[in-house]
This record gives sequence, C-alpha cells and structure tokens, in this order.
Amino acid sequence: MARPIKTGLDYFPLDINLDSKIELFEAEYGLQGFGFIIKIFQKIYKNGYYIKWDEDELSLTSKQVNVSNNSINAYIKTAIKRDIFDKNLYERYGILTSKGIQKRFFLIVNRRKKIEIKKEYILIELKDYKNVNVSNNSINVSNNSVNADIMHAKTELLSTLSAQSKVKESKLKESKVNERKEEDFLSEVSRVVSYSILSSKLRARERNQEEETKETTSLTLTKQEKEREKEGIEVNIGPQQETENIGIQNKFFSQNANAGFQKNISSQQEAKDISLKSQTSRVLDEIIKLTHDTKSTDFWLKMIAKLGVDRVKGILYEFSETLKNHGNTISNYGAYFARMLKEIANGDDG
Repeated sequence: MARPIKTGLDYFPLDINLDSKIELFEAEYGLQGFGFIIKIFQKIYKNGYYIKWDEDELSLTSKQVNVSNNSINAYIKTAIKRDIFDKNLYERYGILTSKGIQKRFFLIVNRRKKIEIKKEYILIELKDYKNVNVSNNSINVSNNSVNADIMHAKTELLSTLSAQSKVKESKLKESKVNERKEEDFLSEVSRVVSYSILSSKLRARERNQEEETKETTSLTLTKQEKEREKEGIEVNIGPQQETENIGIQNKFFSQNANAGFQKNISSQQEAKDISLKSQTSRVLDEIIKLTHDTKSTDFWLKMIAKLGVDRVKGILYEFSETLKNHGNTISNYGAYFARMLKEIANGDDG
C-alpha cells in the first residue's frame, strides 16, 4: 500500500524580529491576540499553506483558545485589515493564507516528491524555487528524500540553537565584565564619599573656631568700651576729687593697657592657630586626594604636627612627582607615602 502524501509540516520557523503588521496587531490586542495569531499559523502549517475558515473552525478555535466567537471574529477582521492574511482569497474562497506563509511553506517542502496544490490559492511565483514544476494541480520535485523537509527543519533548528548558545555565552561574559565594572565604580564612589564627608567635617570645624574667635573678640571689645564709659563717669564726679580720680584713671589706664596688650597677644596667637589649622586641613586634603587613603587620617595629622606643614608640603610635592613618573609601579599609594614620612621623621629622631 502506497504511503499517503504528507500535506502539512511538523515544524515551522518563527522569526525573532516579527514584521510591523504583527507588532501592530499585538499592540491592539495584547499577548492574547498574539497567541491567537500563532495558533492560526499552527493550524495553517499543519494543513499545508492555508486553512478553510468557516463556522466549524471558528467554534473549534474558540474552544481551544478559550476566547468568545465575537472576539475571534474581531481578531480575524483586524488580521485581514493588517494584511496578515490575504483579503482577496478570504473573500473569494473563505481561506486564511498569505504570501509569507506560502514562501515559508514551499521553502521547507521543496524536496518532497509530490505536493498537492490548488492553483487558485497560490499567491507566489513557484518558478522561483529550484526543481519545482506546476502540473495538474501538483508540484513534482525530482528528489527521492520523502522526509527531506524534516531534515531541513532539524538543520535550521540546530543552527538556531547554536546561534542562541553563542549569544547566551557572549551575554554571560558581558554580564561578568559589567559586574566587575559596577564593583569598581561602587568602590570609587565609596572612597569619594568618605573623602568628601571628612573634608566637610574639617571645614565645618574651622568655621566654628573662626566664629568662636570673632565672638570672643567682640565680647572683649564691648567690655572694654563699657569700662571706658565707666571710667569717664568717675572722672567727672566732681572737681574736689580731680586729683584722686586722675591717679585712679592713670592706674586704670595702665591696667587696661596691660590687659589690652595681653589680649592682643592672645588674639594674635588664636589667629595663628586658626591659620595653622586651615593650612593643616588643606595639606590633609591633598594627602587624601593623592593617596586615596581616608583610613589613615589620624596618622597623617600626627605626621603634619611632627614635621610641620611646610615640610610635609615639600614631601607631598616630591611624592606627586614620583606618581607622575612611576605611579604605575606603586600598588598602594597610602603605604608608600606613609613610608616616606616615617623615614624622614625617624631621621630627625636619630
């Protein structure tokens, strides 16, 4: 007994990048509408390159996809409007097919020995396919491989899986690289934030000290003015005490002059202390900027106090020049600069 002629496919390709017609259809009806189109494609390729669309097929499809008849009719109407299915063949013969469906079908089955067709349903030029001849509603192909379409499908599937595997491997490598970049970025952000917080605290402390100094100076001046006003009143009490008041006044002026001189010295010292703290802060900022080491802040301050601001500036300049010329050979900037300071400090102690 002769083997029955196979009409449909066991497999059909689904492109990753669908054309705009199906994308617009999905935009209008969502994933449910997209699933309906794929279901119709399955029905078509199972039958061959078209299906007869009638009330029986409508009811069966409605049950299969669990969608009402009215919704499916709306889907079909829109799909024909979007040219997903050919309007002319649907209106004349009540079938669903398209040029794209037929191209994919005949490309896969072009090695079959015999394919039954209906000429009036064909939308494409079959002469474009090798070894295909149209005769008496059939396509005769000179090839003995009955299951060649299955082999073609398997080959295409294996090719697709191989390409997908390479894409996944490439994405995995790219993901690992991105993870390392993200870790490096977060580490750099953490360092910059720590440095910024420390600098802000030092500047805030300097501003508070300056404000306290200004307030102390203002209070001192106010007190001196009040004492001078009091001294003036006492001088003008009466002529009879003029001699006594002059003596008191001279004594008072002498005491105030001495006190003012001492306060002036104290104010100058405070100003020097503020200037020194400000310079220390700036040098500390430069050290942290070059070494990227915020954890050794106490050590940096200790070395600045021991060696002096100007001397540490000179050492810092020498360190920056070393980085310009040999920075790529130094693995830990903080440890290197700390060693420079220790060597100079130990030389002073020796």
